[in-house]
Amino acid sequence: MKIVQINCTYNYGSTGKITRDLHNALKENGFESIVLYGRRQNSTQSDVVKTCSEVEAKSWNLISRFTGRPYAVSPIGTRNLIAVLKNETPDIVHLQCINGFFVDIYQLLDYLKQAKIPTVITLHAEFMYTGNCSYAFECNQWEKGCKKCPNKKKALKSLLFAPVAYNWNKMKESFEGFEELVLCPVSKWVYIRAQKSRILEQYNMRTIFNGIDTTIFSYDMQKAYKLKEKIKIGEKKIVLHVTADYNNPIKGGRYITELSQKLNQDKYCLIVVDGNDSPPPDDFNGIYWGRARNQEELATLYMIADVMTITSSRECLPTTCVESLCCGTPIVCFDFHNGFEESDFPIEYVKMVPFGKLEQLKKMIEVTAEESVDKEKISYDSKNIFSCENMTKNYLEVYQSLINSERI
Repeated sequence: MKIVQINCTYNYGSTGKITRDLHNALKENGFESIVLYGRRQNSTQSDVVKTCSEVEAKSWNLISRFTGRPYAVSPIGTRNLIAVLKNETPDIVHLQCINGFFVDIYQLLDYLKQAKIPTVITLHAEFMYTGNCSYAFECNQWEKGCKKCPNKKKALKSLLFAPVAYNWNKMKESFEGFEELVLCPVSKWVYIRAQKSRILEQYNMRTIFNGIDTTIFSYDMQKAYKLKEKIKIGEKKIVLHVTADYNNPIKGGRYITELSQKLNQDKYCLIVVDGNDSPPPDDFNGIYWGRARNQEELATLYMIADVMTITSSRECLPTTCVESLCCGTPIVCFDFHNGFEESDFPIEYVKMVPFGKLEQLKKMIEVTAEESVDKEKISYDSKNIFSCENMTKNYLEVYQSLINSERI
C-alpha cells in the first residue's frame, strides 16, 4: 500500500510533527509512504517533497488579504502537487492540515474526487466544514451556509472583501460526490461540529486522536531533576505555559502576563515556552524560555512543571496538552471548547475554568500545584491514549476500510 500524506509543513509545528511521526511509523510497518508539503524548510529526504515555493505562498497570503479567498491560491504549487500525485498513483491520499497558502484546496479536492483516489482527511481545525474560518467561535452560520460574516478580519484576515457565501458554497461543491472519503476529526468536539455542517454531514467519520512520540514525551525523573537544578528556582512550584505564538490573540497570551503578575513570586515560577519566539511584554513576571531547542528539551520542561496551563479561547485538540500529560504533568486551562463536556483527555488530570475567568484559573493552578501527584501514573495513562503507535494503528484501519470499500 502506498500512502501519500499532504500537510502544510513537515517536521515543523504540531501538524508537521504529526505528519513526520506517521510517515516514519508507516515505513517502519512496511508501507510505502510519501509526504508532500508546501511551507518552511526544504527536505533532503527523497520521499518528502516540497511542492510550493515560499515566494508563491507568501505572495498568495498577501493577495488573499484583499480577495478574501484564502483557499483558492498558489496555482504553480497546486500544479506541482497534483503532478506528483499523478506520477505516484497512491492507494491512499491522507490530507492533514492543508491551509497555509501552498495549495488550492478546491482544485485538490476536485482532482482527488474525479480521480477516485481513496482519501482520508484529518480535521485539525474547522475550516473544512466552515468553508471559511479556522475557528467559528460563537457564530453558527457555517452549519447551513455563511451569508454575512460578523468578523471578516478575524475569519479570513481580509482587509477588503469577505466573500463568505462564495467560499462556503465552493467548499461544499468541492466535496459533493466524493465517493471514497473518510473524515477523521481529532477530537469528539470536532466530530460533533463536523456532523452539523452541510458540507461534511453525509460523510463517514471516525475520531482519531493525534499521537506523539512517547519515547520522548514521557516522564523521566532523572532528566527532570537535572533541569530543575540547572534553572535554580529552589522550592518554588513551576507553572508552565507552552504556546505556538504568545502574541496570537486566540492563544490568550495577555492572560498569562496578568497571571504572572498575580502569582506569589516567592512561591511560584511561571515559565513560558513560545514556538514563534514572540516575547511577552516587559511587565511579564517570570522566565521567558523562548523556543525549545529540540523536542527533548521541550519534554523535560513539561516534566519539571507542577502544572501546565493554556489560555486559548479555542483549540481542537491542543498538542501542548497531550505532550504535558504524557510527560506526567496535570493541566489547568480555560475551557477552549466553550462548555462542551470534555471527554478527550483523562478528566482527572485536566481542570477547566470558563474562558476569561482569570481569578478562577489562578486559584485552580495554585491548588493543583500544591497537590501531590503521581507523575508516572499520569504519563502511563496518557501514553496509552495518545501514542503514535495508537494513531498509526487507527489510521491503518481507516486506510484498509477504504481499500476494501467498507464503512467504519
